[in-house]
Amino acid sequence: GLGFRELAFTPDGRFLIATVQVGFGETAEVWIWDLEAGGPSRTLASVSWINWTQLAVDPRGSFVAVSTGDGVELVPLDGGPTRRLEGYPPGTWIGDVVVDGDGRRVAAGVLYGPPEVKVIRIWDLETEEVTVLGPVEGVGEGTEGAVVGLGFLPTGSLVSSGVDGLRIWGVQENRSEVVSPGWSGPFAIFGEGRYVVRVGQIHDDNTGRLQITDLETRDSRTVSSRIFNPNVAVDPKGHAVVSVSRAKDGAVRVTPISGGEPHLLLGHERGVRAVAVSPDGRWIASAGQEGSLRLWPMPDLTKPPLHTLPHDELIAKLETLTNLRAVRDEGSSTGWKIEVGPFPGWETMPEW
Repeated sequence: GLGFRELAFTPDGRFLIATVQVGFGETAEVWIWDLEAGGPSRTLASVSWINWTQLAVDPRGSFVAVSTGDGVELVPLDGGPTRRLEGYPPGTWIGDVVVDGDGRRVAAGVLYGPPEVKVIRIWDLETEEVTVLGPVEGVGEGTEGAVVGLGFLPTGSLVSSGVDGLRIWGVQENRSEVVSPGWSGPFAIFGEGRYVVRVGQIHDDNTGRLQITDLETRDSRTVSSRIFNPNVAVDPKGHAVVSVSRAKDGAVRVTPISGGEPHLLLGHERGVRAVAVSPDGRWIASAGQEGSLRLWPMPDLTKPPLHTLPHDELIAKLETLTNLRAVRDEGSSTGWKIEVGPFPGWETMPEW
């Protein structure tokens, strides 16, 4: 079976990229879809697979960086040969990979390994120089002191998240400051680098709360709680944060940054592994554990979510979304039949 792991749109929004585990092997493939031309996916590359394979797209749209355990593969989007960035010993699990705004620097941090390997490496793709940050004080074995999220700020500083909290790194000084202590999962940066939205784990059942942290004031506020998956995405304008669930409901939740009830996108049969928002903010991509990949239109956040509407308003709304009606039919064994009519809003029925 197929196992989608990570999703990303290219900066122009034309392509959707995913890392895919095929079967139960130790190899993942990087797939790409042309959303304008349509058609099936094509494979860009095959890479070594671990359970935490991550990807990041070059903001210039020339390559995608994929973590492969103890290294990073740079996969050109034009189908050219890959380039490997090395420096971690065998047996290391990289927790995240990120590309800076100029597409020049690639950074990776360690999820799992001995204390001495838990450093952040930054590769300069032009000079081929490598900068090493850390390790932090008190780092331990396994996932203790692990990095599960990374992001470059417009200033060139680096943000990391992990078991020991959310940190900002001064790259030149090799110095970090804890912005918010406690477990912190993968995150998304928005508001021109001022804000971070992330899931912080607080419950015994491994669920967490969706939090927004102001990197200038260090203040944090909770937007939502009981989140079952730390993966989040934010729309480019910073109006909505999209989170997903590994629970059986398979829900994609679109929550206003200001807080309130989320819009629920339901359709996955099981939990959801990954989510991404298109650069224009119009589309949400989600990857389900059952092997499906879905594209959703961004809901209108100025209107209340469907599940909050009173019954009569909900039924009226649902009727505007379909041209099918159940009508009485005495000749049917059930007493009903489905009647197909013009779609609401169309003066004439289109011919397919």
